[in-house]
Amino acid sequence: MSGPRDILLVYDRAYWVLGQHAAFLEGALRARGWIVSSAPWKEVVRRPPCEQTELVPLCVGIARHLLEAGLPVRRSAVVSEAYWGEGGGSDPAFVAAVLERLERLAVINEPYLRRVEALVGEGTSVRRLHQFVDTERFAPGAPPLAPTLKERWGDRGRGGLRVGWCGDAKKAAKRVEWVRALRADPTLGQLRWRLATKRRQLGRFVPNEAMPRYYAGLDLLLCTSENEGNPMPPLEALACGVPVITTPVGVMPEVIEEGVNGFLVASLEAMGEKVRQLAADPEMLATLAKNARPSLMASPFAPERAVESWVEALLG
Repeated sequence: MSGPRDILLVYDRAYWVLGQHAAFLEGALRARGWIVSSAPWKEVVRRPPCEQTELVPLCVGIARHLLEAGLPVRRSAVVSEAYWGEGGGSDPAFVAAVLERLERLAVINEPYLRRVEALVGEGTSVRRLHQFVDTERFAPGAPPLAPTLKERWGDRGRGGLRVGWCGDAKKAAKRVEWVRALRADPTLGQLRWRLATKRRQLGRFVPNEAMPRYYAGLDLLLCTSENEGNPMPPLEALACGVPVITTPVGVMPEVIEEGVNGFLVASLEAMGEKVRQLAADPEMLATLAKNARPSLMASPFAPERAVESWVEALLG
């Protein structure tokens, strides 16, 4: 499929997920002969491109900024509910000002797809796309980050399971209280907790460029979120060969194969039981780890397949 004459992918920050996606998509599409570039939305607003360039924001929040600046936008990705319907509701003002003004919306997961379809009129095409990670960057074999002195002090045993969690500990939806409860549970044995979050929060700050090394130092990743669009850390962990125990948020029911590359759990108690099970069964843990990356690479979330979904749903 040939692309439009000139596309500008618009993201938020280069080191955040959308900036990384823009860079990956730009490289993949240029290799196909597309005329495509990428830029942060603030730069686009300050210095708008020529009229022949089609702006394609990678988030409807970015689409709003462009529309408010008087720039033409026909299509956008929908990767978060934060702007239009957090908590299962909807913001009628945002729907009218942004979603209903666009010809095409490409949505990150099936629950969002159904909700967006119910919000917009027949004049807006709503399609599904798949997120992805750069599996060349996120891959087994990176040298692991050395634990900090604080982490070593908190370890219950030298040979214990290395359990990770990453995210913004200040966001209620991340449910960091689950992590605190698991850390305090004396029945979970000799665990070594490796928590990656923002500065001055629970855990340590790990810059984006060091995340492959962070995952290399884990035996298991937990995702405790109450709601998510994706989320990205479980995909990154699987790409690095790390199994995942997660709540059934976002695309996780499509990614996690029960007992193959991880487990889906609906409660704190169930998550603790699965951690306890894997801590006591190194053979099962090794099997999950062996399956982690191959399961991702065989899924719609592998980069090659996911890029096709972005082309079909958003750019084509």
